[in-house]
Amino acid sequence: MHRFLLFAVLGIAVPTSVFGQAKSFGDPKISAALDAEILAVLKENKQKPVGPASDAEFHRRATLDLLGRIPTAEETQRYLADKNPDKQRQLIDRLLADWEMAAYWADVLHVGMNGRSVDPGLGYKEFREYLRQSLEANKPWDKLARELLLPVTNSPTQPAAFFLGSRLRRENKEDQLDGMTVAVASTFFGVRMECAKCHDHPHVDEWKQDHYYGLASFLSRTELQLVNAKPSLRERDTGDVTFQNRKRDSFTAKVMFLDDKVFPEPKPAAKKTANKKDLPDLAENSRRKLLADYALVADNRYFKRAIVNRVWKQLMGIGLVEPVDQIHDGNTPTHPKLFDLLADDFAKNGFDLKRLVGNIMLTDTYRRSSVWPEKERPEETHYAVFNLRPLTPEQLALSLATATGQVEILKAQKKKTDPKDLRTEMEKDYKLFIENYESENDQFAATTSQALFMTFNKTTQKYLQPVAGNLSARLVKTSDAEALARQAYLAILSRTPTSAESEAIVKYLQTSGAARDQLVRDVLWALLNSTEFRFNH
Repeated sequence: MHRFLLFAVLGIAVPTSVFGQAKSFGDPKISAALDAEILAVLKENKQKPVGPASDAEFHRRATLDLLGRIPTAEETQRYLADKNPDKQRQLIDRLLADWEMAAYWADVLHVGMNGRSVDPGLGYKEFREYLRQSLEANKPWDKLARELLLPVTNSPTQPAAFFLGSRLRRENKEDQLDGMTVAVASTFFGVRMECAKCHDHPHVDEWKQDHYYGLASFLSRTELQLVNAKPSLRERDTGDVTFQNRKRDSFTAKVMFLDDKVFPEPKPAAKKTANKKDLPDLAENSRRKLLADYALVADNRYFKRAIVNRVWKQLMGIGLVEPVDQIHDGNTPTHPKLFDLLADDFAKNGFDLKRLVGNIMLTDTYRRSSVWPEKERPEETHYAVFNLRPLTPEQLALSLATATGQVEILKAQKKKTDPKDLRTEMEKDYKLFIENYESENDQFAATTSQALFMTFNKTTQKYLQPVAGNLSARLVKTSDAEALARQAYLAILSRTPTSAESEAIVKYLQTSGAARDQLVRDVLWALLNSTEFRFNH
């Protein structure tokens, strides 16, 4: 009961890891050009953007976007105390170079490609580690995409076989081919082709059955094998795709890309491979390699725009084209010149993912406040104000553990000090949060089960119990109520409290007839359940 009283009293509403100079990833000139395109659209709509986010707001936002968690209280205090006028750019560069960035964005890429599939029999852990290492090395996107299409057995790229291999685990051949075709089209080219499977697309004139089955033809000879209990892709040297139209007329599919380019059959293999167990990684006349060579290149408009649109949405809350895998001539980008500018820069600079992220985060658009002074917020696609985004299940799980000091508990219980090992331990709670907070679409809708989860679930209750070293235990020992309020706000909301907020906590801690440890837990519970904590703003 005390908790709900405190929630009402506080009236909470939405309003780095390492020191040193890091490599600079973004280009301020590109960021300025992106801003100019945003401002041009705002001017057309007779709108003015809000001012910049506060230091605390920006620091929390950037840390969530790049590391997948809120900053620690110490990181927040350090950033707020920094008087360097260029500290926002320096923060972005430090976070992009941080090992946690690779750990978090491995999940971002995985979810974008595969949903939250964690097929343990197909090397999910190895696949995630492969993505993490690729991001840590800042592997170019074209190279990463190529490895996902053409993984090599008994090499560092073999775990990439999870991408197509997870689709080849489906029950029948038709579903396997459909799964691969849809995944490749969506991930690498920003299009969804399912509606062109049984007939020409009813809503998109440019997508015909020939395009769906043409793309499928590049993949149809692919087989899945397990080598030393690990997934491996192999390729047959024969086999065509056949399909029927609505009139039941049968056709043999052309090997055709989305731009209508038709490929003749590559030179036949000198020797046919009859035994499935002896299939090579790639056939001599490999169609998958044909696709990679032709499509995963800088001048392919589909390829360079697809990932740019996804990264823009990841950071800005909404894609330049929505849905992100419906990029076609009938679905115009909200900012066409900006889209082309960003995609061209990405391709010209070696498909550098960190440069792409840096270019977006250095814009004034990304750095705007999320607070709109009027009652009705403008269209999200105008970017006049920063778009509010609910924390993903992964962000929520890590942020809750970070805020409550769970890492200190793990250090003691697991006797581990390596930060990577500790983060891995915290990630074990992902599943619980995914089950309760995963959304079927982009719309946020709080549910009763989520409220009950944050109140009664054993994991969240465990985080709030005073255990040596965690936030709750430290605050129970803090006699100065104002200092307690400051520590709680820094740890959970990544800012200092206002005078009214501090006074409310001081007053609440004077509640008679309640144990102090319970009152402290109530304060933490209220802050963790606030809208301000639940959203990236």
